Amino acid sequence: AFQLPPAGSNSRPKCRPVERVFLVPFGSIPAKCKQPVNLDRIYNRRIDVFCRCLVSALQCSRQLRYDTNFVAVLSQAAWTNHIGKALRSSIAGILPPEAEPTQFIQIRGADLRMFYPYEQFIATTLSRVLAGEADEHARFAGWHAHQTSSIRDLLMELGVQSRTASAGGNRDAQRRTTAFVLMEDSPAHFEDALKQAAGHDVERLVFIVGDHDGIRRDVAKCLAREFDVQTVRLG
Repeated sequence: AFQLPPAGSNSRPKCRPVERVFLVPFGSIPAKCKQPVNLDRIYNRRIDVFCRCLVSALQCSRQLRYDTNFVAVLSQAAWTNHIGKALRSSIAGILPPEAEPTQFIQIRGADLRMFYPYEQFIATTLSRVLAGEADEHARFAGWHAHQTSSIRDLLMELGVQSRTASAGGNRDAQRRTTAFVLMEDSPAHFEDALKQAAGHDVERLVFIVGDHDGIRRDVAKCLAREFDVQTVRLG
């Protein structure tokens, strides 16, 4: 179990480090998900993958990363059964009129007051946030449910530079943001790309990571075509 230190504790970092954002599109979770998570069947919509991704992003050596935000994009669209098509359309910002707004869950490491790295705790918290039942209890601090028109708008708000738009998004953040797409077969290694980014006064690193199915090659190509992102591998 993880409890953050009380106010005034010197356990939190005193200087502001580079912000890390892990963005994961979950193709198994509906884009307009309001139903409570069935805790007896969390594998049905791969909520177990959500739990593991969240823990991997926010926990390091059994400590919480205060400089990290986790963004889960609920990407299973109602207008098409093809997850890749839905993702490409949302990344490009070209969606049919019947497309529902994209819902995403943001968990801010700096705001967490209670965190247990167990599926039951995370799935229960997610269920109540999706159902609009989050209250002032410590377990919900740092959890936020939002909607946006597309993944494109979300990336631009995070400061990821668009290759095709001359205006829009968070223009100030775009000068300080570097984005990576994690692919197992990329020729570029993450550590080399990170060293290069370190020399450009970067304040935010955005990591776009796949769920249990990974990032499809066509989706990675769409991201590289629409945004200034680097495809890298970890191993």
